[in-house]
Amino acid sequence: MKSHEGQQDLPGLTGLRGIAALVVFLAHNRYQDLLPGVSKGALWLEWHDLAVDLFFMLSGLVMAHVYAGKLKFSSAESWRSYAVARIARILPLYLVTTLAALAIYCLGSLWLGKWPAYLSAQVIVTNVLLLQNWPGLFCLSVNLPAWSLSVEMFCYALGIIPALLLHRYVRPRPVLAWGAIVILVACRLALSSDTTGWGSLGRGLIGFSIGAVIPPPWL
Repeated sequence: MKSHEGQQDLPGLTGLRGIAALVVFLAHNRYQDLLPGVSKGALWLEWHDLAVDLFFMLSGLVMAHVYAGKLKFSSAESWRSYAVARIARILPLYLVTTLAALAIYCLGSLWLGKWPAYLSAQVIVTNVLLLQNWPGLFCLSVNLPAWSLSVEMFCYALGIIPALLLHRYVRPRPVLAWGAIVILVACRLALSSDTTGWGSLGRGLIGFSIGAVIPPPWL
């Protein structure tokens, strides 16, 4: 698999991301509740939260290793290029799905004759800008699974700096992979599974930072 910028080969991550994405997809669709006889065999889907944490870790890993030699703290141009690449990767498809969700809400409100009280103009604008999981702006996601994308964007915007510093001064080592797993499990037990607020933001920042110090599979 090529990185988004096409500068570095990242073998082994495509399959891992695919498995994690499939687990999250199946868990959100709750197919095991609709098909008789599969509920017991699908109990592992209740652990789909860990697949989301894996996404955060993979993002930190890729961002740190791809941008370690590119982003210069004093270079506005390198940061501008980085920002454009990150926004282009997430925002277009997100806007399509979010606007589709809002259209469904509109149809529902016409049918019921009442607009949902929790969908204020401020909440909608915050969601469209993908800021619903940023400090001071916490609110419910119009498109529920998108809470993680909001956290991801926060990691791209601010989490990248500590991630790069960790990558530079701690340096990835094999032993850190095991330590990172222990830290992640401990943090997941301590933090809530809420989809908005400090708990969910903390999950993303911890996973993103841990990914920056894990040796990638291509080394």
